[in-house]
Amino acid sequence: MTGKFTSETAREAGRKGGKAKVAKKLSLARIQDDLGPLENLEDAQRWLMKVGQWAASGMLSGATAHACVRAVEVWIKSHESRLTRDVVDKLRARLEELEEAMQTPRLRAKG
Repeated sequence: MTGKFTSETAREAGRKGGKAKVAKKLSLARIQDDLGPLENLEDAQRWLMKVGQWAASGMLSGATAHACVRAVEVWIKSHESRLTRDVVDKLRARLEELEEAMQTPRLRAKG
């Protein structure tokens, strides 16, 4: 686009700019492919990194990025709660075993 700036060159620049924006748009399929499943803490870190990149590049609005980050935070809390519950359940079962063992009379060896 060298030379005089005319209405035709302005329209051409607008078309090119519009195409660039369309190329940046995130589709559901792309989001699912790029993010993958959210099953462990490493996945959560990957999701947060990707959302940050998309937000920084203008592919996500601030509000949408914030909602995504919040969703990952809630998932992490839920994941931590599950892990804590599993540990507590194992400790409770072990405590019951030990209490039962203490109440059972032991046979003394004759000697």
